[in-house]
Parts: sequence; structure tokens; C-alpha cells
Amino acid sequence: MEIIYALNNPTVAEFAKVANISSPNVAYKINNLVNKGYLRKVQSKDDKREYHLEVTEKYISYYNISYNYMDVVMKRISDRFDEDEVNAIVRFLQIIDKELMPEIDVEVRS
Repeated sequence: MEIIYALNNPTVAEFAKVANISSPNVAYKINNLVNKGYLRKVQSKDDKREYHLEVTEKYISYYNISYNYMDVVMKRISDRFDEDEVNAIVRFLQIIDKELMPEIDVEVRS
């Protein structure tokens, strides 16, 4: 779900490529997420054979709870580690974001 959210309404094929999942497996996973109410498949207006994946409000609510928990964890990190260690953690996360996940162009979400 986080990959789909980060890709901002990818096609099924785009998601499968980034997640490195086979077509039959991705279809199974998508159908499960649709059935749980976290995801919608929206037919492309340009190419009727293609579907875009759209996250639902149900997922957004769940994501916001998780995202808020990250604030708690970051506070705990700053309380637990000294400034140099926190800076190292930040540097590692920036490298992961910028260099190790080039397929995902993540924008700041509110």
C-alpha cells in the first residue's frame, strides 16, 4: 500500500514493476486490498485496458495513524540518542530515500 500511495495512482503494471511482483501475484494482492476497502481500481480514460490504483479514505485514515506514530518514534530517537547519532540516522534515511529507492518519487503529504 505504501508503494501505491507513494507512486500516486500508478497503473497495475507500474506497481508490479516497482514492487518486483509477478502479474498473477500482483492481481491477487490488489484484489485482496480492494476487498478490504483500502484500494480502488480505476479504469483509464485513455486506455480502457489499463487500470490505475487509487488509495481510499480508509487507507488514508490508517496511514495517518501510522504517520503520527512516526512522530512519536522520532521523539524517542531524539531522546535516546545523542545529536551525532541522530544526524547519522537522518543521513542514512536520506540516502535510502534519494539513492536506494529511485523508483519512488515521494512528496511530502499532509
